[in-house]
Amino acid sequence: MAAHFVYNDPFRVAPFLFSVGPQAEPLRIPYNGTQVTPMNSLCNPLLPALRHAAAVAIAATLLAGAAQAQITNEALIGDAVSDADSSRYSDVGNAIERYGNRDIVAARTFLETAKRKSPKLPPVAVMLAKMHALAGNSKAIRPALEDCITEAPDDPEPYLILAEEAIRGNRTIEADALFDKAVKLMNEFDSNAKRKRDFQIRAYSGRTRIAQARKKWDQAESDLKALLEVDPENAAANFAQGQILFVMEPPRAREGLAAFDRARKLNDKLDHPYVAAGKTFESQGKSKEAMQYFEGAYKSAKDDESVLVAYGQALLREDKVEQAEKVLAAGLSTHPDSPNLWLLRGVAARMKGDLDQAEKNLIKTVSLAPANSVAYGQLALTLIESSVEETKLRALSFAATSQKLAPENPDTNITLAWSLYENGQARQASSLLQNLKLGNIDPDSTLLLAKILMINNQKEGAKKLLTQALEDTRHIFVKRGEAEKMLASL
Repeated sequence: MAAHFVYNDPFRVAPFLFSVGPQAEPLRIPYNGTQVTPMNSLCNPLLPALRHAAAVAIAATLLAGAAQAQITNEALIGDAVSDADSSRYSDVGNAIERYGNRDIVAARTFLETAKRKSPKLPPVAVMLAKMHALAGNSKAIRPALEDCITEAPDDPEPYLILAEEAIRGNRTIEADALFDKAVKLMNEFDSNAKRKRDFQIRAYSGRTRIAQARKKWDQAESDLKALLEVDPENAAANFAQGQILFVMEPPRAREGLAAFDRARKLNDKLDHPYVAAGKTFESQGKSKEAMQYFEGAYKSAKDDESVLVAYGQALLREDKVEQAEKVLAAGLSTHPDSPNLWLLRGVAARMKGDLDQAEKNLIKTVSLAPANSVAYGQLALTLIESSVEETKLRALSFAATSQKLAPENPDTNITLAWSLYENGQARQASSLLQNLKLGNIDPDSTLLLAKILMINNQKEGAKKLLTQALEDTRHIFVKRGEAEKMLASL
């Protein structure tokens, strides 16, 4: 796989809003390839691009509340020189040592010496600001950057650092202006080609992110094009370009598929091009077009696990349970140890009302993926329907495990609260719900909240929640039929 720029600077933010790569645990139902970030719900098709969330990489250390990290020559000057650990930069190493001894004056003196010997290094104040960031000394960063603007007014990096910090704080107006200033300086910058390339990647990535958040797709495409001219083998940028081409009106499908294809050739963990297109359409609420692409992906790559999962998920979302079961069964014949396929099979069994089979499939899932909170939550919701007290207690145990694995996820907390209610622990359930941070919850969790409101004789609130759940077409809704009957009774 061809190498491309890695975002490992202590100030960096993720360059794109679209989630495109394998991160964290490969245990949840995937939405962006076989390995994905943890999901907020059972099957959430809404692309993170439309949620103002970073996805490609996470900054190692934030400007505000920075955590301590190792300070190395590579971290300080690796974006400026190719041989950061060379003996010629020993003064940088000496500066790091002095900084570790809390002798900031001596550290700065060594950095000044290093800069005199090697003019291609970043400004002294930028290197010092990076030291502060890596050491977790967040209060000292901005003063160092202010010094840099005075010492080296033509250097773009202070503006880039401040722009990236503004993005992290969702201050897009400020970030936009800072990126524009950085780009103007960057275009005139010619003292270090390596640093300039780094600036271009960061600036165009940041501007793309802002354009995506504002849904200014033409601007996003323009900035991505500029980025890809500098870094053509950046899989994340190629993937984001494909998504942008598909959300335009009218969609530029041929170009979008070509971009997705390039991205997958650079990173084989990314989605099949047709799956990527389907998910992008789905994020726009275009379920008909999305299904056409999912079907196309299945026809062309029936043995691709991520394709099988995406197609099975789409079928379940449209309540095509029988068809989904056939796809999932075929997938398990070639991928018998896929926790994602077993999880979807468990969900399919729940939708059919076959709770025994659902339990078996979900037990298989957790045996393959013991840290999958979604699977434990599904097990809890399966077993809680039993009239046997011992089984209900098992459900509560699974719900507690799910919540422990994902304590900030509202769905896991709602599942635990419902399990507590069903086990006669209403006070504990109410306490849990009082501290609940509602976010993007799935319709089955919304149904559970409605049922809890009904228990407390709050019919109007329950009615609103049921209506909301039934209007949600972005998630699999296991208990849609129950919600419809409950709403009709109100």
